[in-house]
Amino acid sequence: GYAAPEVEAIYRRAMETSTRLPQEKQSFAVLYGFWRFYLLRGDYANAMTLSTQLLQIAEGRKDAAMHVTSNRAAGATRFYMARYKEGLAHLGRTAGIDPGDALRKSILSYDVVDPWVVNTAYSGMALWIHGHPMAAMEQNDRAIALARQINHPFTLALALCFAQWTHQFQRNRDRVHALSTEALTLSNRYGFTFWTGWAEIMLAWAESGADKAPSRQRMKGALQLWQSTGSQLGRSYFQCLLAEQCDGAEARLLLEAADALH
Repeated sequence: GYAAPEVEAIYRRAMETSTRLPQEKQSFAVLYGFWRFYLLRGDYANAMTLSTQLLQIAEGRKDAAMHVTSNRAAGATRFYMARYKEGLAHLGRTAGIDPGDALRKSILSYDVVDPWVVNTAYSGMALWIHGHPMAAMEQNDRAIALARQINHPFTLALALCFAQWTHQFQRNRDRVHALSTEALTLSNRYGFTFWTGWAEIMLAWAESGADKAPSRQRMKGALQLWQSTGSQLGRSYFQCLLAEQCDGAEARLLLEAADALH
């Protein structure tokens, strides 16, 4: 997974090389990859530092790709740090930039998802937290539609999985079930371990009933698979969902572990 410890070592070596050059010649892609690693590891302090550096580099260059991805980094980081207003401002700055084929190809040479889709998806979750559920669902639907248009399976998996959270916040099991089923089928087809684990957790929640044992076991296995990628981002949320399927001391331990991650 791209949050595995080995990835940090590779990016650190690349970053040490790039920082010997003047700032305008630093590898933006290396900094961006390092930012993504730290965000997925839940290291918000380092992610914030790197997202700020990316913005500074982009400001000094008239490069549309840098402008788009630096604001994606800034917006996503601020979302997870509960700075939603700032995050929405950064995420919205890419909306007016035409996502032409050449620009998309340039960005996807160093990113793993389409930024227009992911920024729209993040905006949806931020809007829900701000108390705008209808606008949030509209953004989620728009992200999914955009992902289908560009025919990029990994990006579509992201859009489907992000939408699952928004609908789970509203306890809409039917919608979570539909989104999770599609995401799981897609991820299994292409070997997207990160999204397979995520979607399986959400599907188990959607199918959970009075007998909690089957869902509990499914969610534990899926969480283990998801964590095998090295990611910590969203772990506390998944632990809270798992706690719903547990009783007594086990539930308390999961909630305490989730709280400790903040």
